[in-house]
Amino acid sequence: MSKSSPSLQEWKDLYEAAVEFKKIRCWNWMLDSDIFGVKNPANGEIGYCCVFCLG
Repeated sequence: MSKSSPSLQEWKDLYEAAVEFKKIRCWNWMLDSDIFGVKNPANGEIGYCCVFCLG
């Protein structure tokens, strides 16, 4: 099984999502103990995330 590299569009989408994530500044209203899931629409897999508040 070989994995292909992300396309240019996938990289652009990722960076756009990162910019939007930064804009909402969730580290100001989420706690380290808050966990959320992100579902991959391609395969239905769910990745779980949390935000670490430093400082």
